[in-house]
Amino acid sequence: MQAEYANMRPYVVGYLHADEGDEDAFESLVAAEDLGQFLKTDDGNMIARITMTREALTLYGEHLRQLAARTA
Repeated sequence: MQAEYANMRPYVVGYLHADEGDEDAFESLVAAEDLGQFLKTDDGNMIARITMTREALTLYGEHLRQLAARTA
């Protein structure tokens, strides 16, 4: 995911409901090299970031479904 995130970022980051100055929740989830590093860097907010990214992906998916419906 690290290698592909740069290509996906413009599409999904707009759907994150983050406050001004918050880090990119997607990036923080894919930044670690492995699970051990991921757990070591958990600052107690990973569950919130996972929830935030899930909501963003749900919104993006809904957007894509609406676009597909318009062209059908």
